[in-house]
Amino acid sequence: MRTALAVLGLACGLTACRAFDESLLDGGGADAGSSCMPRTPPERPMPVPTPGDMELLFALRDVRLEQGGDWRAIGYDLDGLCSVDPSPQVECHPPDEMNGLATDGTDGIDNAAGDNVFPFTLVLLGDLEAPVRQDEEMGRGVILLRLRGYNGEPDDDRVNVAIAMAAFGSPALPSGDPPELPPDGSAPPPPAWDGTDYWWGETAAFLGGDIEMPLVDDSSAYVSGSTLVVHPPDRSPLVFTAAGFSFELKLAGAVITAQITDGGTRLSPVTVAGRWRLLDIRETFPSFGLCPSSVNAGRMSRLLDQSADVRAGAPGATCDAISVGIELTGYGGRMAGVAAGPAPPVACP
Repeated sequence: MRTALAVLGLACGLTACRAFDESLLDGGGADAGSSCMPRTPPERPMPVPTPGDMELLFALRDVRLEQGGDWRAIGYDLDGLCSVDPSPQVECHPPDEMNGLATDGTDGIDNAAGDNVFPFTLVLLGDLEAPVRQDEEMGRGVILLRLRGYNGEPDDDRVNVAIAMAAFGSPALPSGDPPELPPDGSAPPPPAWDGTDYWWGETAAFLGGDIEMPLVDDSSAYVSGSTLVVHPPDRSPLVFTAAGFSFELKLAGAVITAQITDGGTRLSPVTVAGRWRLLDIRETFPSFGLCPSSVNAGRMSRLLDQSADVRAGAPGATCDAISVGIELTGYGGRMAGVAAGPAPPVACP
């Protein structure tokens, strides 16, 4: 029955529509355990009469990878289906069904990464979250969100958000001006995270190093009920680093939401959700210590085949991606310019 339901669901592809007639479910479809209220980002508000001109910059840190049981509440319903017992609705089946079909978290949330992948990485490689957070605190591996054209109100139907990795962040001078970067290319003093830091975007994140030409942005982002909603282009890279390793997160169908708080000086929480292709995950293995042909690389690869729960490519019966939900916090700052930061570390030769 589950296989038949999955095949019927392919007509909707990767949209958020219902993938099949719920009456086909065992027990009549809408019985207990077979329905949910999908958690999705807030809808775009009605158009505002006058566009805004406010600019805000936020640096993201405090990433949550090791989520424990909280994975159920981190992320969004990506497939528009209720994958809950006793009859989970699915859009595809994992390449290896040894562990059965993945089930959703609260309100249909799809977050197989928080449920299976990140905990297994902890077993294989040790703690990843703490060293990544240490790098973030020092201003390394920090994601920047530059919000422009904002009216400053709880609702704004269209704003522009540029996304870039930071090269450096550092406190302002006593005068309030940005500090000078060391001429030898080394890192300046680390950020204070008090809202007055200046940030330099990574040069490679901008066309020709022009700060006004980011390679990743969403000119149709919006703010609804003080929640910023951003849809980055597919597979836009987000890089997380730590001493000795890094990993690149490329999500298809990604969405970033962020609650604007504290008078526009903080984003909390910031939620990043989307579909992480198995191919992209395997490509990043060497950067965080899963070297080719190693036993641990094989173990992780098998786990991915068992945990895949969504599709990032064309419709098909086999899942080719892992659903992801992570959280961060955004701290206010100011844009100083662009600079060439240090290359992310690679754990394998």
